[in-house]
Amino acid sequence: MLASLAVAGCLAISSGATHVVAADLAPAIPEFASLPGDTPLALAPVPGVVRTFRVPDLRSIFTKFAIAAEPKSEICVTRPVAVLTPERLLPSMQKLFPEARIEIADFSRQPAPEGEVEFALTGLHYSEPLSLWTGSIRYAGNLHFSIWARVKIRQTVTRVVAVSELKPGQPIEAAQLRADTRDAFPQLNTYAVRVEDVAGKCARVAIRAGSDIPTALLEPAKEVWRGDTVRVIVESGGAQLELDAVAETSGAAGQTVLVRNPLSQKQFRAVVEGRNKVRVSQ
Repeated sequence: MLASLAVAGCLAISSGATHVVAADLAPAIPEFASLPGDTPLALAPVPGVVRTFRVPDLRSIFTKFAIAAEPKSEICVTRPVAVLTPERLLPSMQKLFPEARIEIADFSRQPAPEGEVEFALTGLHYSEPLSLWTGSIRYAGNLHFSIWARVKIRQTVTRVVAVSELKPGQPIEAAQLRADTRDAFPQLNTYAVRVEDVAGKCARVAIRAGSDIPTALLEPAKEVWRGDTVRVIVESGGAQLELDAVAETSGAAGQTVLVRNPLSQKQFRAVVEGRNKVRVSQ
């Protein structure tokens, strides 16, 4: 109660202020009206904190600015704050997910300053049924006041699902896939959304039937497999030579693989051009 009364009796500074200035204290201490209103007297308090100028503090300020008077009592200032509301938080979230339905189940209750509400994708910690989203309010230039909210985010999304188990390293066929449309968390750039973007590629690890397919687990299908006999095109100057060799490593088009000449048993590197076809340029 005493703290509430003390705050209620304080002078309010501008919500965007970085300093307490002469104009802030002039209504209670007329001597400060003799100074330019924007004269800085002290750093502004952070949101929720009271800055008290005691008599010795005021005496020092009077001396610094050659004010020929004696301060009679202390005075306090505070920055305006208010309890957050979902209506204030939602627009910043909706900018990142304009097509999603966002429900705010809970949020930080600490009174916050006026300023721009900022939520970024990096502060969104996905979990079910509610995700924690940390953000901030930018005030007084580039100062930030931390806030948080627990949210449920849903959007109509399309994802490619494995109809059967996808084994690592084996080309994926379209018949092993289906596109599924449903309400879900809109994880951006995480899951494949078109069957044609998956078919013909390989999974890096096994993907169980019924699972959504993360794009990070896909890679181009191998054109050369270890142990395959490959056709090697060797270019040297204007001359070209072709020979057969054995692949020692696997690779997709454009990748470099290690091959072995079965006659000399020498190994060399070549770039994959197509199915069991590689090229060496010298």
